[in-house]
Amino acid sequence: MRIAIIGAGFAGCAIGSLLKEHEVTLFEDGLPHASNIAAGLLHKFVGQHAKKNPLADEAYKTTLDFIEEHAPQALKKEKILRLAYEPDQIIDFKLAHQTYPEAEWIDDVSTLGPYPKVPALIVEGAIVDCPLYLSTLKKKLNVVLRKIENLNELKEFDKIILACGPTHFPESPKLNTVKGQLLEFPFNYELPYPINSKAYLIIHNNKAVLGSTFEHTYIDNTPDFKTAFNELNPHFKRAFPHLEIGEAVVKSALRVTTPNRLPIAKKLDEKTYLLRGFGARGLLYHVYFAKKLFNLIG
Repeated sequence: MRIAIIGAGFAGCAIGSLLKEHEVTLFEDGLPHASNIAAGLLHKFVGQHAKKNPLADEAYKTTLDFIEEHAPQALKKEKILRLAYEPDQIIDFKLAHQTYPEAEWIDDVSTLGPYPKVPALIVEGAIVDCPLYLSTLKKKLNVVLRKIENLNELKEFDKIILACGPTHFPESPKLNTVKGQLLEFPFNYELPYPINSKAYLIIHNNKAVLGSTFEHTYIDNTPDFKTAFNELNPHFKRAFPHLEIGEAVVKSALRVTTPNRLPIAKKLDEKTYLLRGFGARGLLYHVYFAKKLFNLIG
């Protein structure tokens, strides 16, 4: 079959790779999207209270296996720190440690490096070099730089897959849009583990990536340094009160989410399929739901 995929983020590249027996064309509009600026934290637990995501075990293993097969050079298995600042977090983290074998409790994380003297949960995870991962997948796909504005432009294709994040088409149900922002700045301290608390902090080549999804009603994708700094700096200072954020660059992207926080992989009609609604969990879920869609297409 001739299959068109609109969207070249995690989901679009994954389903395109799975459909390799068909003639696949991946349409990319060239705009900044969530997958392009993703920090690359891959793990099973969500939120500041470390609740385990639905389908987390299956999705995590599926994504790890897929990346190890297609782009192993982009993957580094890594434990992730979840800092406990509040009493209710301590309760939840201890419960997670008692419930899940991949969650380890530690009384004082400062013993591991330049961290604050607070308890923490250490969970299994990985760091994915997202630009490298996406570029590796795209090299094996037919990628066309073109913005599709109407599905009638794709009449010559047998199937169309909408994996286009915040871009809306009338054929697709409207989803909630949220905005994620991050700061990149020089950071010369060695961290044994990346941090994922109310905000995440990872280090790439002596640069810190500090980010969070804190704007839940925005549809403007313009990076806003002042808003991002005012929101993110308190989280950074809480973890490292003796350090300052240096000269920083702000990046932003829009994501779409569903009411139950699980992505959608379904058939809309005989020709059109949907793979959307990943929110901030695109890295965790993209291969799992791409495989669900693959099974629908056949």
